Amino acid sequence: MVSVNHEAVIELFRNRPELAVEVISGLLDVQVQTQGSPQRFDSDLSEVAPAEYRADLTLLLEGLGIIVEVQCNRDERKRFSWPVYQAMLRARLERPVLLLVVCLSESVARWSAQPIDMGQPHSVFHPLVLGPVQIPVVRTEAAARATPELGVLSAMVHGQGEHGEEIGRAVVPALTGLDAERSRLYLDLVLTSLSEAARAALEAMMMQGYEYQSDFARRYFSQGQQEGQRQGQCAMLIRLAEKRFGSLPPEVRARLEAANLTTADRWLDRLLTAESLDELVDG
Repeated sequence: MVSVNHEAVIELFRNRPELAVEVISGLLDVQVQTQGSPQRFDSDLSEVAPAEYRADLTLLLEGLGIIVEVQCNRDERKRFSWPVYQAMLRARLERPVLLLVVCLSESVARWSAQPIDMGQPHSVFHPLVLGPVQIPVVRTEAAARATPELGVLSAMVHGQGEHGEEIGRAVVPALTGLDAERSRLYLDLVLTSLSEAARAALEAMMMQGYEYQSDFARRYFSQGQQEGQRQGQCAMLIRLAEKRFGSLPPEVRARLEAANLTTADRWLDRLLTAESLDELVDG
């Protein structure tokens, strides 16, 4: 699910590059003096640095560059690479560059916001961080229509809480004014992000037996469901094998944990008659 959220947030900023400027100036209260709409720019920042230096999304405005990074977990390596991202793009563009880190978890947001000591006296790097505290609860359809992507972010961050149904009722109707592809994707993201009770209330209002509408959601969320099913089957296989044969050797446990869904199902059936672990996994 982490990779799904990561890709989904990047997609929001790709679809509406202006969102980066809006959240930096409106939610983070950082003055941005520029004109025109942001354009996507090459995110490969490795002219001189190793090829690993690739930002999630890079935007180019008149007089300013913005790097958007989506951070779902703590990654100590980013405290070294983020300053590189900014320095490399600044050198390429020869203009100021901002680094915006978007976090769906408050603990990750607090970690991301920690100043980075560059080692040089009086040189400290401060990432701009947009986390759950800064992302508002979108309560009205008018607000959601003004910035649909922020409404989707609001659902992704606050949808499991007490305001989930309120957010859904505000954001879902606002999606009807978008093009078909964005509307389908955003509807999927909103409904998937809401609590079970909030989603049930909205589905009762909208439709019965909701199915994912967008190719993006069908691709990512169906993969997540399949992986969850596979992990569940493997965990059951390991528990039953331990009850049947006792403690499992590490190499056997590793094979059971890594089995695909078809193999796990076959081994579960074979567990009923196998006389040994070798017969179970090699028979």
